[in-house]
Amino acid sequence: MLEQNLGNGFYLPLHKKDKIAGRSNAWDFVQDDPKLPRVLLIGDSISRGYTQDVRKAMAGKANVHRAPEN
Repeated sequence: MLEQNLGNGFYLPLHKKDKIAGRSNAWDFVQDDPKLPRVLLIGDSISRGYTQDVRKAMAGKANVHRAPEN
């Protein structure tokens, strides 16, 4: 599903490069803590830039997801 949404153009190679290097990114699967609320970030490519910071800030407070498409 992620590959279908990211396409083989610009974003999928970036995601794969991060995975190979062992880095997390905005497209990572988030394993929900069922006790916490869910937050969905919806936006354009700018939201990709702040997704990780929001996840860190909300750790233990909410499960933060990002829409796989703009």
